[in-house]
Amino acid sequence: MDLGALRSVPWPIAEALRSREPQRVDRPTAAGPSFVLPLGIPGLNRLLGALVVGLARGVHDDDACQTFLATLGEAVGGALSQAREHAEERRGRAGGGRLPMAERVQRRDPAAPKRLTDAFARVQRHLTLTLNLARTVAWTADPFGDKRWAADSLADIYGVATLPSAEDEWALIHPDDRVGHARTVERGTYGDGYRSTYRIIRPDTGRITWLDERAVATRNAAGVVVELVGVVTDVTEREEVEEQLRVTSERFEAAIDRTPVVVFNQDRDLRYTWIHNPGLGLTPDGVRGLTDADVFEQLEDARRAEAVKRRVLATGHAERGELCVHYKGEPRFFDLLVRPQRGADGSVIGVLGTAVDITERKRVEEHVRFQADVLAQVRDAVVAIDADYRLTYVNEAALRRYGVSEAEVLGRPLHEACEVRWLKPGDEAEALESLRTTGQWRGEHVHVTRDGRVIHVESFVSALTGGRTGLLAVIRDITARRRADQWLATEHAVSRLLAEGPGTADVVPAILETLATHLGATAATLWQPDASGLVLRCAGFAVATPGHDDLRDMQPLTAGIAYARGQGLVGRVWETGEPAWRDDVSSMSGLAAALASRAGCQAVLAFPVRHEGHCVAVIELSSPGPAEPEPGYLNALAAIGHEVGLFLQRRAAQEALRRSEALFRAVYENAGAGIAVVDPASGNFVHVNRRFADMLGYATEELRGRHVQTITHPDDWALDAEILRASALDATYADLVERRNIRRDGGVVWVQVAVTTLRDYEGRAQATLAMVHDITERKRTEAALKEADRRKDEFLATLAHELRNPLAPIRSAVALLQHVGARDDALQRYRDVIERQVRQMGRLLDDLLDVSRITRGKLVLRTRPVALADALHAAVEASRPLIDASRHDLTLVLPEGAVVVNGDLARLTQVFTNLLNNAAKYSEPGGRIDVSVHIEADDRWGRCAVVSVRDSGVGILPELLEKVFEPFTQLQTSRTGAPGGLGIGLALARRLVEMHGGTIEARSDGPDAGCTMVIRLPAMRSTAGFLPERSATGEAQAGLLKRVLVVDDAVDSANMLAALVGQLGHEVQVAYGGEEALALVAVFAPDVILLDLGMPGLSGFDVARRLRAHPAGRDVTLIAQTGWGQEQDRQRTADAGFDYHLVKPIDPAVLAQLVGVASTSEPE
Repeated sequence: MDLGALRSVPWPIAEALRSREPQRVDRPTAAGPSFVLPLGIPGLNRLLGALVVGLARGVHDDDACQTFLATLGEAVGGALSQAREHAEERRGRAGGGRLPMAERVQRRDPAAPKRLTDAFARVQRHLTLTLNLARTVAWTADPFGDKRWAADSLADIYGVATLPSAEDEWALIHPDDRVGHARTVERGTYGDGYRSTYRIIRPDTGRITWLDERAVATRNAAGVVVELVGVVTDVTEREEVEEQLRVTSERFEAAIDRTPVVVFNQDRDLRYTWIHNPGLGLTPDGVRGLTDADVFEQLEDARRAEAVKRRVLATGHAERGELCVHYKGEPRFFDLLVRPQRGADGSVIGVLGTAVDITERKRVEEHVRFQADVLAQVRDAVVAIDADYRLTYVNEAALRRYGVSEAEVLGRPLHEACEVRWLKPGDEAEALESLRTTGQWRGEHVHVTRDGRVIHVESFVSALTGGRTGLLAVIRDITARRRADQWLATEHAVSRLLAEGPGTADVVPAILETLATHLGATAATLWQPDASGLVLRCAGFAVATPGHDDLRDMQPLTAGIAYARGQGLVGRVWETGEPAWRDDVSSMSGLAAALASRAGCQAVLAFPVRHEGHCVAVIELSSPGPAEPEPGYLNALAAIGHEVGLFLQRRAAQEALRRSEALFRAVYENAGAGIAVVDPASGNFVHVNRRFADMLGYATEELRGRHVQTITHPDDWALDAEILRASALDATYADLVERRNIRRDGGVVWVQVAVTTLRDYEGRAQATLAMVHDITERKRTEAALKEADRRKDEFLATLAHELRNPLAPIRSAVALLQHVGARDDALQRYRDVIERQVRQMGRLLDDLLDVSRITRGKLVLRTRPVALADALHAAVEASRPLIDASRHDLTLVLPEGAVVVNGDLARLTQVFTNLLNNAAKYSEPGGRIDVSVHIEADDRWGRCAVVSVRDSGVGILPELLEKVFEPFTQLQTSRTGAPGGLGIGLALARRLVEMHGGTIEARSDGPDAGCTMVIRLPAMRSTAGFLPERSATGEAQAGLLKRVLVVDDAVDSANMLAALVGQLGHEVQVAYGGEEALALVAVFAPDVILLDLGMPGLSGFDVARRLRAHPAGRDVTLIAQTGWGQEQDRQRTADAGFDYHLVKPIDPAVLAQLVGVASTSEPE
């Protein structure tokens, strides 16, 4: 073998071939290790390959196995070498070649055959020994599974006397494993081999045996499987151990998971390698690899724990004890058990431990010790009596309670120490019966001491045991508790009265009577502030029952009594808010003196009635006994005062609510607006006021329960549905809408409805409130205003149309004068004047209509990237005649590169034209106008294009700088002959600039200081791909003459326009009506038709439709010439089939351009 080729061989095989030593390979998923053995010829330094041998777990540690591995490679190598030599010998014989291998080897080494034979013998012995140690049996079989050869021990493994056939062997396999085993064998037989673990049922014992079977297929030269070679290993013990280990592991994990015990494992460095249920806010993964010093909050706790564990590591003995660990600053106690963990050689390699949280047990133990201390100091009376009821034991507490000494009572009957009174008849007999049957009794009764004190007691009596007769009694004084019960009963009685009382007039006397009766008083009085709030007056008087009914007639005595703050006992309680009492009323007057004389009431107590911390009333109790109360009594009175205060406040709130409801009802019913409450779920009216019902011609009862849509105009049903839906879903919904209601008589009422959602105390939508105002008159007024506005627009449009019509022939005539070649300078000046005035008249009409459009929101911008230079050049060209007429000096300064905005070129030109015209009009002849453009940074737009138009004119007063932008505002100047105008130019300019997203402002230092108009527009950041405006005239097909038909019922307009077109070199015909135009079309075949719209008979629209419907008129260029120039007019002409829409007076340049680009009809 070429050792240099080993670089491409897996490492274990390459290493075995290099070193000629077996190499061990441990595989985690295998039953045992594998060995790679070099194959060589015995006695010769020659390598033939490598053999990989897999062994069962545990076998490879045996000496016999090691010896086997040492010789197996040599033996197999010798066998392979012999086989190769035999093959070469056969080839040599066939071709007369080399000597046989055996002869050649024997010539080289005569002892080689014997060594080879010995090596095979050793291999056989060691292989047999190894297989027996591993409980493994080798076998061979044909491709169908019938064993050809097998070791004798295979029958022993199967539990049969002789080697079974394939069918018998199949019958031994456990039924649950047959299918899986068969599939494994089938795949392995026709593959590279197989390995299967399965169970058999031994016939001799009936027990299950686990087998691990591995086999490889042997193929002939054609690749056909001719034999299977395999081994079978009894792995029953391994499977049973693994199953026991699995069950044990599951039980262990289940037990650990169900216990709060901390279980841990630490190495010799006391680092946690595993932990279960660490507690203390820790996780197993978070603790792993840490020490106690890393885990515990306090280092001292970690030192104590590590000290115990280090002793276990040092001594190898387990230790157990308590450990205190602090968690979140609080101590927690654990029962810690630490054991040594030993390795395979018995050395201590770590510690295993458990920790049980005993914090709660420690607390319980502490509590038990505390209870023991308390019981040792108990102050209950403890006495013992014999069968004759003589006292045999009395503790110190009993001696103190009853005021006696041991000498006085020991050996004496019980009744000499105190008198026993039973609460009701039969209690004594019941107690004796309980002692007789159960040996114990517990109950309440009363003891009266020698000095006459009455004590309520609770006794626990039990029979003595241990050979002694008699009774042991533990007696507890419950007098204070009984009083507290009485006071509590009083509180409950008052609370019940307050909860169940139907009204104030009945409840107050009942409350006072209950207080007097339960608290041992003779009479009770309630004092409340009067309407002024300055004094307290009697609001109720009652006496205790029974026994004091004769005192009821004393209530009239209270009528004239009043207490100011701080006056008398009652006034002092009102002022301080604290209870007060007196045991001697001899110096008092009024009701207290009267009660003292008639009923012997020598003591009086007053306590406050409170609400939200304030004293709102005072209750006075008169009694014959001492008035100084116990603390518990005062607490009871405070609770009663609080309850009564809540009641009085509730009464006041109810009264206020009643008055508020009455006021609301009055406002609701008499409100000037209609009010309706609607259930949003059903859409039905819940309440409506009289105004709402009158608005619709119904009675209020007729509308309740009706659906909203029954009184709603059908066109507004969807609006009602949306309001109800939103109100039901959104508790904060509110809206203001206008809608129509249907009156009972069928009339329509326009209403404005303010809708609000009414919410309950939890904020949920409860109802929909509608405040309804009748706006029918307002709607009529609005309709009238809209109609007036519409008529105004119609008037302006008609006015513009009628004014443009006479301007049309004038402008055409002026254009013709330019071509007649007049030499008279005066005539030329007159012509220029006429042209300027015609242009000015046209601009005034355009501005007037534009203002109207903007006001109505009808003007629409056609925006695209526009170079400001194009708009400014167009504006200068339009204003040039006016500027030149006034001999103004105009300069235009533009930056390098195009300044581009997103705008409407025509409208921006209109803005700049208005500014230039204003500058020309309001400057003295020979003035100066400067126009400049530059770019500035802007916080809103990033880049801002700034256009300024500065003149040297009359200037503007500071207070008029904003006013000049209002419509129809004109500057008042002293300059003679200053032009007037409509005062709409700047107003139109501001609105157009704002529609472009920009601003315009006027700046001036005052009269005669000139004026600067500054326009700011958002500039586009990039001008890539922008193409500047190109002149349409340049695109005209100059040199192509057209046949043009002019149609207009106005003879002057038609003739002047025809003359102008003819002057351009085109062939022209004129028609003065629609019918005449249609007739000429058939004869003249025009390329272009200039068609007026408002003609009698057939209008321009009718003519256009007929032309477009006829094949001869489909390709004709139709140009509308009209005085109507609004957007809807342009849309109408487009719908009728016109190609262009020109507004009179027509600009000759535009006319020349449109006629020039029109298509030419081909002659027939």
